[in-house]
Amino acid sequence: MQTVWESAITSAVNRNLSNPKFSAAIAGYLGQLNGGLYPAPYRDALGQKMRPVFDVYDAAAFANMHAAICRGYVLYTTIHIGQIPTSDHLQQENSAKLNTLERMTFYSVDTFGTRREESVQVQATFRGGSQSGNDGIFRWNGEIEFGVIDPASKRAHRVTLRDGSFPFEVGYTTPPRTLGHFGFDRAVARWPYGSKRIWLFAVTRDVLWYTDIKPATPLRAEVVKKLPAQPYRQLPLFGDIAA
Repeated sequence: MQTVWESAITSAVNRNLSNPKFSAAIAGYLGQLNGGLYPAPYRDALGQKMRPVFDVYDAAAFANMHAAICRGYVLYTTIHIGQIPTSDHLQQENSAKLNTLERMTFYSVDTFGTRREESVQVQATFRGGSQSGNDGIFRWNGEIEFGVIDPASKRAHRVTLRDGSFPFEVGYTTPPRTLGHFGFDRAVARWPYGSKRIWLFAVTRDVLWYTDIKPATPLRAEVVKKLPAQPYRQLPLFGDIAA
């Protein structure tokens, strides 16, 4: 069963498929997704399917998110948990793995590929098995550094967020569902199957979203500081990231 977000995106795509420019762009993204152009960890963070075969609705949602990240409208980082998630319905097993974050020093990887030691308090609540809502909540008390792309200057920034609370999606989820979190919640934490990293995405500008998706609340995290821009060469986001 589709979520409200997935239904809204399906309707929006159907309305625009008669536009030659739109349909050509989506066809290009669809070929790239199914052709393996994007690294699997990045692709899976934005949407992971049991069978990695994407349709036009997946491609349209992925295109929106990828464009927003490349244009610097989305902050992102990854947290190394060192374990992969099990089936979405095994609540106790996944919760036990997530509980290790509360009592360990973990590492985040920012835009520059820098592995940083973090010691913030994390609470990842996993309930799983939900078709209509998210799988839980990912919270932290303290500061975590995110990266953000500045395409105009070919430079990247570090942005620190404090005391965040993001909807949490574990395992399989569609790109339209993730886009729904981008547009509605302005944030999402993703732990794809096969991944030893949890991805955190925070949206800072209300752009690119389909008109059917309206933001519900401001970003649930405080921006506390921005560090000076530095040149970047190849972003780890688009390079080889270990699962």
